[in-house]
Amino acid sequence: MHHSSYLKARLFVQLYGADFIAHNRKLSVLEVGSKSHHEQDTYRDLFRSDAYDYTGLDIEAGRNVDIVPANPFVWNEIDDCSFDLCVSGQTFEHNPYFWITFAEIARVLRPGGLALVVAPGAGHVHRYPVDCWRFYQDSWPALAALTGLELV
Repeated sequence: MHHSSYLKARLFVQLYGADFIAHNRKLSVLEVGSKSHHEQDTYRDLFRSDAYDYTGLDIEAGRNVDIVPANPFVWNEIDDCSFDLCVSGQTFEHNPYFWITFAEIARVLRPGGLALVVAPGAGHVHRYPVDCWRFYQDSWPALAALTGLELV
């Protein structure tokens, strides 16, 4: 994970997490693309307090992965409206069907839930195992319109 991505996620938690925690219940967090390949490459550390219940999802088993869906794009293993927060960083550019994943994030979020997706708008090709996309300014409003999510 890029250090800047982690900083963006930390700022997201600082800005929005406190509003959720104020409701005096444990928040459920889903990290999409959670497999840890290095020492600090997931967002799990941001959700280590007792205020959060963290779940990691990835397309393959490994360290920091709790759910490996049978279909990597449609998560039948997760009920609708199951999570308060969804976070994903540096995965969408490697996802050949990112719009389906974005729709799944919208589906599993509870009403009023929040999602943070960090994805590149430029940069060199870095296959892992594929590198399919870059996301420009109009990408996020288009995905929000497709899924009914509101940009904040």
